[in-house]
Amino acid sequence: MKETPATQEAFEDYYGLGPERSVRKLADHYKQEVAAGNAVPTKRLRTIGKWSSEFNWPQRIIDRVTEDAAGVRDQMQERLIGVSKRLAGFIEVELTRLLQRLADSEGEILAASVADVEKLAKLYYQIAGQPLAERSELAVEGNVELLIREVLSGSNGRNPTD
Repeated sequence: MKETPATQEAFEDYYGLGPERSVRKLADHYKQEVAAGNAVPTKRLRTIGKWSSEFNWPQRIIDRVTEDAAGVRDQMQERLIGVSKRLAGFIEVELTRLLQRLADSEGEILAASVADVEKLAKLYYQIAGQPLAERSELAVEGNVELLIREVLSGSNGRNPTD
């Protein structure tokens, strides 16, 4: 049997009933519509049941929900990519500014901690999908300013004879 505009309309109405839909609820809805003077594809429960069976409405509902969910996922992915690009740009600008200020300050420490710089760098690489983001955080104890000076000078606080 070929699907008609009436059966298509009935399916859309069935779908529109939401997660608690049933053939009986659609028939009740159509009876209310007829009582209000509105046209409906049918008001007979048996006809709605036949259409549901012949045109596989339960599977069509599953297919439609799956399709809708895929569309939502695609939209969210596009939004996530846009936000990630903007966030990566912001972090890149902030890191560049921080590094430039550090270079201009002749060693004066501007960040509150090495961990702050590390977190920004790791976030940047994570957004860019780079493996650096997978590494664990560096735990730093002691004088942060001294450590940064040592890192910048290349000694890392180690005696070359160690």
